[in-house]
Amino acid sequence: MKIIHCADVHLSSNLMTNLDKERAKNRNIELLMNFERMVEYAEENFVQAIMLVGDLFDDTVVSSYILQQVLDIIKIHEEIDFFYVRGNHDRTVFEDWTGSFPDNLILFQKHFKSFLCGEVVISGMECEGVCLDQTLEQVDFVEDKINIMMLHGRVVEKCEASVLEDQIPLSKLRNKHIDYLALGHIHSYSEKRLDERGRYCYSGCLEGRGFDECGQKGFVLLDIVEESKKIRTTFLPFTKRMLYEEQLAMDAEMTKADMEELIKQKLYKIGCNKEDYVKIKLTGEMSQDCQRYLWYLKKKFEQKYYYFQVVDETNIKDEYHQFAEQETLKGEFIRLVEGSTYSESDKREIIRLGMNALTGEELEICN
Repeated sequence: MKIIHCADVHLSSNLMTNLDKERAKNRNIELLMNFERMVEYAEENFVQAIMLVGDLFDDTVVSSYILQQVLDIIKIHEEIDFFYVRGNHDRTVFEDWTGSFPDNLILFQKHFKSFLCGEVVISGMECEGVCLDQTLEQVDFVEDKINIMMLHGRVVEKCEASVLEDQIPLSKLRNKHIDYLALGHIHSYSEKRLDERGRYCYSGCLEGRGFDECGQKGFVLLDIVEESKKIRTTFLPFTKRMLYEEQLAMDAEMTKADMEELIKQKLYKIGCNKEDYVKIKLTGEMSQDCQRYLWYLKKKFEQKYYYFQVVDETNIKDEYHQFAEQETLKGEFIRLVEGSTYSESDKREIIRLGMNALTGEELEICN
């Protein structure tokens, strides 16, 4: 028997931090299509159930079109059971829904419930933004069954009363005959031991949306051998676009050609392609000449990737010090900025822009 563990799809996200309105709309369509592609994978590989462990949607307010599309995808694949526990983002989704639900969609509510799927018991409940301490104290499973539990939240050893985030206390789940604790909320894949019998696993998000979600994303495939009551797990990368955030140390003696070659080498090494998001952070020290070149370099690489960004965190080589003691407009400007209460990084940026303006250069803010 095969089961898919998937979480944090975040359909209908606001993606305009990095993308314009049109591209954000298209990217949201891609996220929906990737969800459908995962369901088609399940059908082609004889997967019997898909566990959607919270935050299928990015918000509680979702267009009726997106909701209907998701329900239609589920309904069409009637041979697959969909178990869905809502998370902190989509907790009230479907509460005002007046349409019908597919027979193969099992939606967990605020009370603990269990369902038999073949020879496997799949259980779950919503966290409601509180610690599950008392509720999980009462939970137990039949020892000779294969037991899977679905919860969305952050695992802790013991609950912290001052934290309002959904908390899942592992101390209340040990020695309860759980074979696999399917988790959502953390957007990176990880799997660890729960106790001698079971393990707990975050599948991570299905696909990265921003630079806080870099690296491989996908879902977990559970292959259950009923005779031996063993669960084999495999993480399957399933992204259309990867996200990369890389840091490069600059040297003040580098030329423009050196800087461009350094970025090219880094992009080649990490293996990103034209479908991907790329952010390059520049640190160290940079000459004024290279700094002026950044805007052109950014435009050049934008043509090669779905999204490309350069973040300049360098210190500009002090090429203005020679003016500081002069009784000139440039000298007066530098002394005025240096005597201000701005941060050192702001001072450097103000001096750079001001000197460019005084010398007739075009002003370009690379960040």
